[in-house]
Amino acid sequence: GTGSVRALEAVAYSLHLLGLEAPLRTDGVNLRFEPATFTMYGGSHRGRLTVDLSRTPARWVLDSELTGVDAGQFLSALSGRAQRLDGMASATAALRAAVGAPMPQSLEGRMRVTVINGVVREFPLLATINRALKLAEGDSRDTRFERLSATLNFPGRGRPPDGTGLRVRPVHAQPHGAGSGAECRRRG
Repeated sequence: GTGSVRALEAVAYSLHLLGLEAPLRTDGVNLRFEPATFTMYGGSHRGRLTVDLSRTPARWVLDSELTGVDAGQFLSALSGRAQRLDGMASATAALRAAVGAPMPQSLEGRMRVTVINGVVREFPLLATINRALKLAEGDSRDTRFERLSATLNFPGRGRPPDGTGLRVRPVHAQPHGAGSGAECRRRG
């Protein structure tokens, strides 16, 4: 069957979504929402969500792209705490988990995140290194950057064996005033 889902506002794992629209298709085993679009925290989402109902508990698979999201607002809503990272974020993700499973511990998959024109707040060690090397703008507690990117690999429940639950590799940063090459040098 087919149909559509529309909501002026929705909440998913403490994240507030606005203007949710998604055509729906089902074959009796899978529910497929494509394209699923909405706005959140100043940015927009477009992607595909598939829910496999043949398993207990059901499992979802998400292929997603976020653009122009306020990173601080997003992270604060997700964690329930003020965040030390701010800027404009974009991300692509291929994630999966059981419906209703705790986040982010149960996530499997990969996400590529980029934050531009941002700041890391109240991280004294980073600010001290920044001041000493004069890599970027910042004061005694904050460090500004032009671009920060990371690939996050979510191993899911029970992996890796050491139980860390989240692996981040690699992280690249380009501080304000840095060149576009591999080195971080102050211009000017």
